[in-house]
Amino acid sequence: MSKPSVAGIFGGDPLVPDQVNGGFLKDIPRYTDVTHDQVFGVGGHWTKMPFYVKMNSSVGAKDGLFSQYVNGQRTLHYSTVPWISANIENKMAGWNYFALGGNDYFQAHANELQKEEWYAIDDVVVRDSLPTELL
Repeated sequence: MSKPSVAGIFGGDPLVPDQVNGGFLKDIPRYTDVTHDQVFGVGGHWTKMPFYVKMNSSVGAKDGLFSQYVNGQRTLHYSTVPWISANIENKMAGWNYFALGGNDYFQAHANELQKEEWYAIDDVVVRDSLPTELL
């Protein structure tokens, strides 16, 4: 994917709360690490993570969409995604399933510590439009 366009809705920076220290993540000094808990909250906390994808208009067109939200704040927005590239053999290709999970290289702790991380995914909804509260 190319560089994302402005992430926040209406051209602003996303106002994602720092769920550990208060304030917003955008106010943390540049080059300062942000922890997993600051973005998603401490254990026992639920975070709403909507994703929006839209197929490109034709084979090879760079106009597909990918957006990610954290608790109602758009944090990523790509508007030039060629989901079906020009060199694909099946010109009728499209989406017929999705999967959740992965990111098996997430390492908040050294492997030697053998610390287990556990996350739950619940209330999955698949829609054919973006909910009005995220527009």
